[in-house]
Amino acid sequence: MKKILIALAVCVAGLLATAVDQLVGLASRFHPLAGQITFWILVSAIAGAALFILFEYYRLPVTLALPTDASPGEQRRYLSLLRRRLKSNPRFKQQSLESIDEIQSFKWPWGKEDNEAAVAGRME
Repeated sequence: MKKILIALAVCVAGLLATAVDQLVGLASRFHPLAGQITFWILVSAIAGAALFILFEYYRLPVTLALPTDASPGEQRRYLSLLRRRLKSNPRFKQQSLESIDEIQSFKWPWGKEDNEAAVAGRME
């Protein structure tokens, strides 16, 4: 999967380089300074978009892993982390979600089968 994403990124970079070259060439036909200005505006816009995407990706929270053992302490820690994660989501701010029963009975955006597979098997 990683190799596919790298190949896709290289293809997109190649397409962007070709598009920038053509637009700069078109602007340079009118005036050489227009070509330089167009080049730096396009490079700045592309670099800004890439930095924004990278920044937003690294702002995502770390994946919340299910507890590996069935000890009550580990389950309480997982539930507190899950509760904190859900409370930070605007969709879940009004929900109580204080116990495992409230979390399991909540109508999730995905199907009930997915909820049962993700939560019920490991938390009981």
